Amino acid sequence: MSKTIFTKTNSPNPGWQVGATQPSMPGSYKHLDPAAMEKPKIYKFLISAVVPRPIALVSTVNKETGTINVAPFSYFNVVCHDPPTLMVSINYQGGQPKDTLKNIMQNSEFVVNMMSECFVESANHASGNFPYEVSELDQSGLTILKSDKVVPPRIEQSAVSFECKVHTINYLKNTKGETTAGVVLGEIAMIHVKDSVLDEEGTVDIAKYNIVSRLGGVRYVDEALLRRRSEHNDGELTTLKEISLHQFDIEKIENLDKYCRNLEILYLQCNQIMKIENLNKLKSLKYLQLSLNNIRVVENLQGCESLEKLDLTVNFVEDLVCLENLKENDALRQLYLTGNPCTDIEGYRSFVIATLPQLQSLDGQEIKRSERIIANQQYKSIRDRLLKEKLEKGKITRDEIPEEEPLDADLEAKKEEFQNQLVGHSPEERLKAARELDKLRNKDKKHLEKKEPKKKILVGPDGRIYQKNEGKWTFNWQITDEWIKLTIDISKYLDTSLINVQVNPTFVCITIKEKILQLLFEHPVKPDSQYLERSKLTGQLAITVARQSFSGIVDLEKAGKEQLEIKPVKKELKPQKKRFEKLGVDYKNIVKEPKKIFEKPKFKPQDTDFVDDPDVPPLC
Repeated sequence: MSKTIFTKTNSPNPGWQVGATQPSMPGSYKHLDPAAMEKPKIYKFLISAVVPRPIALVSTVNKETGTINVAPFSYFNVVCHDPPTLMVSINYQGGQPKDTLKNIMQNSEFVVNMMSECFVESANHASGNFPYEVSELDQSGLTILKSDKVVPPRIEQSAVSFECKVHTINYLKNTKGETTAGVVLGEIAMIHVKDSVLDEEGTVDIAKYNIVSRLGGVRYVDEALLRRRSEHNDGELTTLKEISLHQFDIEKIENLDKYCRNLEILYLQCNQIMKIENLNKLKSLKYLQLSLNNIRVVENLQGCESLEKLDLTVNFVEDLVCLENLKENDALRQLYLTGNPCTDIEGYRSFVIATLPQLQSLDGQEIKRSERIIANQQYKSIRDRLLKEKLEKGKITRDEIPEEEPLDADLEAKKEEFQNQLVGHSPEERLKAARELDKLRNKDKKHLEKKEPKKKILVGPDGRIYQKNEGKWTFNWQITDEWIKLTIDISKYLDTSLINVQVNPTFVCITIKEKILQLLFEHPVKPDSQYLERSKLTGQLAITVARQSFSGIVDLEKAGKEQLEIKPVKKELKPQKKRFEKLGVDYKNIVKEPKKIFEKPKFKPQDTDFVDDPDVPPLC
């Protein structure tokens, strides 16, 4: 027998022995049925639960026009090594396959380029909705290299590229029979990898790779949030002029260009937005409030042709040259950059004034004519200096966003640590703090959540009907050869709309204000021959149903309209009175003399020796 050798890494449970039970995650299970969930909720849950997921930048070629298409997809992974196979799932859009899937269906070839952080902005821009004949390469700034075994080119910026030939394409359909996605399995024909990311053994060094992947947790601006925040416009989004989305910890701007194209005022302050995006279609936007976010670059606002006021107070804009992206916004009159690192740069105000001559005020201060003259004189020297510094410094590096840590079991200790811990001032630190705070809030809210009501079991596993009286109602049966009548004592103040009656051949189920009264009939009845009536005086409900054994015609209306029984309530005697009755004592006549309500005052008789002297005045 050969001896098995185990290689162990650092274990979170060093004391564990082989075969011993391992600790499980705290909390109870919540069971989710995808069939009962809305599509957006399913999507958000899956992308947050299945992590991390690498992002594939797929390049394809239009067979008819030769246009090169590049698009990122996060439903992607390696599925086999013999043969080496990759999987990419591409969703349909508007019932039609996306451009990438169309090209793959035509050519049966594609290239998967792994995304690194150094070109994430360009790759993200390629995810936009461009016309089929337009190449994303022209818009994103990415460059290409010729592939060896397939027609589609590979991306030069990618550290690892896989040339693939289609193995199979599986089309997924929803419950309505509509095709919603195409799952492409591609066999790898050639691999291209840069030696700068390889280690000594020839495998990829993850530290040098700096790969981009989805970790979930992004807070979206979805349709539900927009409708909640548009109550002042009756929830109507197409005609919405103003909306406030502040303090929602939003990390990404989305869907505003789809649902609210007529916006004029947009408040997005106090969020966790990292990038200005998806606003180019807001042609009527006049005021954009983005203060207290994590924005580093001013970009993607060229399409907002009506923009008059832009507030970027307390962000992380460090590069003054990026403000040149606002040159096309001719209507821009007010710009706020207070609290950004760029305001500490020498010549900041002069550079902004000269770069954006359409401005009338900067950081709340009116721009004077003399300032414009001086700014134009200094503009060239300041710009040359900024470009030189930028070239020496290189691309602004972003700190790595730390992974989210699970909350400790001791919530109070975690809160105290969160309040007292010193952190740096950067977009990544702000984002981490916001996520931790959100977890703490959700932890506090758990005990406030309404528990799901237990499922009411009305039928046994063997098919028996259970009798229930959850409301403890008083009921009475009247049975004749022709019909069966059930009367139930219900409060007269209960609205009839809260009562639901379902008559079945062998039982009746009555729901009264979400409480169930289910009773079995002694004899089978005809559910289609029934008469219901409720007393306006007492609230009593009468259900009259014809019996199956009676073959004649039953006048249910006459039987049901009989006067509903009004039971006199006999007042129960007190225990003391009951005891007197048992002893045979007439407790009503224990005291014979009736109690007098008023008696005349009694006077003391006068003394016989008393002499009434008229000279003495009366005492009162």
